[in-house]
Amino acid sequence: MGVVVGCEQFYTVASGDICPSSESAFGITATQFYQWNPSTGTASANIWLGYAYCVKGPASSATTSSPDATTQTGIAYNCNYFHTVGSGDSCAQLEAIYGIIFANCMSGTPRLIRTATVSRTAGRFPLYTGRLQLDGFKIWGFVVYRCTYQSESDWEEFMRRFLYHVPKKLQPFNGLDLMDTFRPTVFQDPSFDGATAAVLREHFNKWAAVAVQEEHGKTLEQALMRLTCRYRCFIKVDQEALESVLNAPDPTNPETIGNFSGFVRMVNGRWCPESDSDGESEAEPLEGCTLEDVGWINVLYDEAEFQGFYLLEHFTWEEYNRRPPEIMSFEAFI
Repeated sequence: MGVVVGCEQFYTVASGDICPSSESAFGITATQFYQWNPSTGTASANIWLGYAYCVKGPASSATTSSPDATTQTGIAYNCNYFHTVGSGDSCAQLEAIYGIIFANCMSGTPRLIRTATVSRTAGRFPLYTGRLQLDGFKIWGFVVYRCTYQSESDWEEFMRRFLYHVPKKLQPFNGLDLMDTFRPTVFQDPSFDGATAAVLREHFNKWAAVAVQEEHGKTLEQALMRLTCRYRCFIKVDQEALESVLNAPDPTNPETIGNFSGFVRMVNGRWCPESDSDGESEAEPLEGCTLEDVGWINVLYDEAEFQGFYLLEHFTWEEYNRRPPEIMSFEAFI
């Protein structure tokens, strides 16, 4: 998820730094550090040299063991901590501050629907609208790499089905205004025909460094510390993935009950191969990689843009990693 919004003090990691030393120096706990920097993981395994991390959370973030203000009907009876909502608070902030996901908030407060009040005058928006506005990265949507060129008509049909689901997912949340900033950048170049994830990753990271400056006036380092995952992950569509989508039920058919087999490949643009601790692996090589985490996963195509973009903001890749050929559904995590 990056760094908590409203952080009052940052610390840039130097060589030799570890979580315990940083926690001791700033008088904070490991739990607080993780709450303010969720992307580091609960064991602080994802701390990067030269990157800045929050060491003093928002001053307005206060919890009590009992409510000091009116509570909504339906609050969980066994809640241990309460947060009194202040002006400007949003679901995204609460998720980042307390290290929870939206599903936790929903289970504790059943009457909270998937919308967030961004301001008193803004009305009710989809949860994701609030997250985009809060973080300053309004342009959203994954980059798509076309890696098969056998049939133009098949590709056009794939794109029709792929894009069909985006407004359908947004409509129930009154979120069609998000289509104005939806940018599903598609790279079509015969040189990408049959390209591996490693080749595409190199191209993607070069593109991301330039695109984030052009689209938002920010650096790639700034983007990687925020919520947006437009510059972290991308989608690969090869012949196998394309055929799986075309062989799945047509989503425009009113008798279609859902997609359970059509997939695309979601690639982690920040992935670096790590050797197995025992130096051995019995996993079947995928693009030459025998590790459990090969840096890409198969995801249901109709969930890739909306659910995938929302969930991968947290960038807990290991939580969603499923070694191909398994097909992963993001819906189970919402």
